[in-house]
Amino acid sequence: MFNIQPPKPPSAPSSGMFTDGERKRLFLYLFGLLGICGGFAATYINLGSGASQEQAEQEVAQLRSEIALPALRIEQYRAEAKDATQAERSLLETPALETALADARLYNAQHFEPMKGVDLDRALCAQFAESSSELRGKVVRLRGMLEELIQFESAPGVVGHYRGRATLEDGAPAFVAFVSSGEVELGAGDFIMLEGFFLKNQAQSTTDSGWVEGPLIVGPRAQRSYPALGRITALTPDDFLDVEDDSLTEGLRPTPSVYWKLLAYARDLEPNAIDWSKAPLLDAATMQQLAADPARFRGMPMRIPAAVVQDIWRQSKRENPARLTHLTEGWLGSYEWLRSALRVVRFDSPMPNPGIVKSGQMTAQGFFLRVHAYESAERGTQLAPLFVLHSMAPFTPQKDRTLGTILAVLGASFVAVLVLFLLLMRRDESKAAALTRQLVERRRERRARAKQGAGAQ
Repeated sequence: MFNIQPPKPPSAPSSGMFTDGERKRLFLYLFGLLGICGGFAATYINLGSGASQEQAEQEVAQLRSEIALPALRIEQYRAEAKDATQAERSLLETPALETALADARLYNAQHFEPMKGVDLDRALCAQFAESSSELRGKVVRLRGMLEELIQFESAPGVVGHYRGRATLEDGAPAFVAFVSSGEVELGAGDFIMLEGFFLKNQAQSTTDSGWVEGPLIVGPRAQRSYPALGRITALTPDDFLDVEDDSLTEGLRPTPSVYWKLLAYARDLEPNAIDWSKAPLLDAATMQQLAADPARFRGMPMRIPAAVVQDIWRQSKRENPARLTHLTEGWLGSYEWLRSALRVVRFDSPMPNPGIVKSGQMTAQGFFLRVHAYESAERGTQLAPLFVLHSMAPFTPQKDRTLGTILAVLGASFVAVLVLFLLLMRRDESKAAALTRQLVERRRERRARAKQGAGAQ
């Protein structure tokens, strides 16, 4: 007879868990869920770009503090330039002037603050007159009206230069000597700015005023400047008559003279001078009206609602009648403005940055000046309203709980799936153990029957 073995009963999985396909699907689901949670978390976390920007600005400040300063030959000035008597003050010694002009060539605008420069006024002129020797080489900034200016050509022992006399804004007389005026022709009647240093006191006999005495300031270059506006607390519609808007067809227009006056007004404005609650809000409808008729809003106080800061920076300014050394400048964007013809806002402000960072949000109060043309990398020449801001404030929107809810649901789902995974593993292990016990019992029963059959034969 043939020895035919009975069919074997199904065996339990060797691992006591799911099949390979089931395990792979479960692991893929778990890893996918973790990836989704990680993606949402990455979009929700602030990556700290503001901190890196602040660190970069600190590094620039540190580098500026290490700028090499020109070495002024002060002892040589004292030896070569004399001003104890009027006769000595009426002469300008060629060796002293040559030394000073050579040193002036090493000076530039970035040296003014590190060398503790100050603005020249009547009080400082008096100090120079009293303590000439001790103050030689003092760095100053002169602003005033040229009364006369003479150009001296190069000659043996001295370089070509300009010499003249000026009247400061407070009426004090001063004398100037500088190497260059750049590409600008200067003469009597021009208002200039000259950064340089004190060489000696000088005197000159004039037809109108007799003897005039004042400090001689030697610098590298004089440039055209503007008389100070002073404190501005009011503006009239006539101040905006020369303002023209840029356009896509007619191009750029020159900066209007009221620009600096408006900046000074925003700086000097009294706290309660304007009821900002009644000022128009720059929403989409107002932006459309402004685009259609900008002259209607010229100089008008307006409120800018919460907008995204596309960029913001602190820009140094040189010569201006408002005497502003820095402006806070930037760009604002809003989803609401995307429905209007002017999609972004360009702003300048005399106020310091109150802690606003790029990609953050802010609100503002300010004055519309004109439509400004700019170049967009994607759309070419575009237009934007230019505002002079009186105040800026960071804006923190209410947190959208949608993302938190989604993350909570995903987290709960992950925990539920993990618990289910563990329960199924335990169940599978229990089934595998029970099946193993059944197989053992069946083997025992077969062996017992086989022994009984053998004993019966």
